[in-house]
Amino acid sequence: MELAEAYQSGVSQGQGIAEKEITDEQGHRRKKTIIKGARLSMYPPGFRLFRCSRGVKRPEVMRTTEAQAQAIIGDAPLTYEKTVEVKNSSGEVVNTINYRQYTKGGRKINSK
Repeated sequence: MELAEAYQSGVSQGQGIAEKEITDEQGHRRKKTIIKGARLSMYPPGFRLFRCSRGVKRPEVMRTTEAQAQAIIGDAPLTYEKTVEVKNSSGEVVNTINYRQYTKGGRKINSK
């Protein structure tokens, strides 16, 4: 984010101020002052900002019922399990999520 634009949006001057050399539309090179990471404050809280490398195969995520998942998994051994309870503001359990990972035929199968 450019320095002037950051000040207009309310981002305070802090760490991460850098000077970059840019080329404009006419091909002229000039230096521009920017604030690194200034746009991060504009994202909502809890926003998962991430990227992945080219050529990396993404894992397959399936949303199924427990019976359908057990039919797919069969007798594959359980390699990982984690249970998370979702609670409301008064502390009551609203939902339970059980993450499981099985190994079947040399590859891992994720179950949620």
